[in-house]
Amino acid sequence: MAAVEESLEPWALRDPIREGAFLESVMNLLLLYHPHSCAASLKRNPGPAPRDVKRVIDYIEAHLEHDVTLADLVVQAGVPGRTLNEHFRVFAGEPPMAYLRLRRLEAARRALQSGEEISVTQVALRFGFNSLGRFAGVYRRAFGESPRETLKLGR
Repeated sequence: MAAVEESLEPWALRDPIREGAFLESVMNLLLLYHPHSCAASLKRNPGPAPRDVKRVIDYIEAHLEHDVTLADLVVQAGVPGRTLNEHFRVFAGEPPMAYLRLRRLEAARRALQSGEEISVTQVALRFGFNSLGRFAGVYRRAFGESPRETLKLGR
């Protein structure tokens, strides 16, 4: 009878190493694809960013006041544009050019808050916003106030 029971057990579960790997795979699949109370935190924390994303973020931070194109970012990343876009969406929540625009808006806000004797036009142009009307609209959506209001509060 024992020989019959043993033959019904899958071959993968007879070896403790294979059994452990199998159970780990099943648990990973359940955690990733079956609804549960920790699903949101698994999606929020995708792990460390890939090297290409880190390189591009460093490049963006160093070039906020320069003309930067997607082609420049692809060269810095060393991966195809589609891969870079996918990695950025996963790890930064947006494509690289949207990330660049947000970082420039934040830098423009810091400049306006600094209290220096500058104008909104100078700040917009300094950070690559050539259309002042578009800059004001994007700025207001991002921060809930106009660039001019931020400038007044900074002084």
